[in-house]
Amino acid sequence: MNSLIQPGEVFKLKEYVSYKEGLIDKQILAKTEGSRLVIMALAEDVTLAEHTACGNAILFVLEGEGTITYEGQEYVIHEGENFYFPQGQMYSVKANKDLKIALVVVIEEEEK
Repeated sequence: MNSLIQPGEVFKLKEYVSYKEGLIDKQILAKTEGSRLVIMALAEDVTLAEHTACGNAILFVLEGEGTITYEGQEYVIHEGENFYFPQGQMYSVKANKDLKIALVVVIEEEEK
């Protein structure tokens, strides 16, 4: 677990990242062999480039508004809403307004 999160404390994930013009501010809060918890702040008009989901992922919008492009279709998403990406699927995220997100990823082993 990242040292930013302390046991026995109430916290807000969105306070651990900040907007930086033209950039993505990213913190990996937890990482194991099979999972990740990542938070990001995307300043307005910044895009998280299209890539393949490395695991089954759920995106949580903590603040703002963005557009998710998933398998070629666009979805506008707002604070309090969530989106699921299955492992191996293509997606990108663009901040329509300043946008803070949390991403929980569960990486499943390939069956042998």
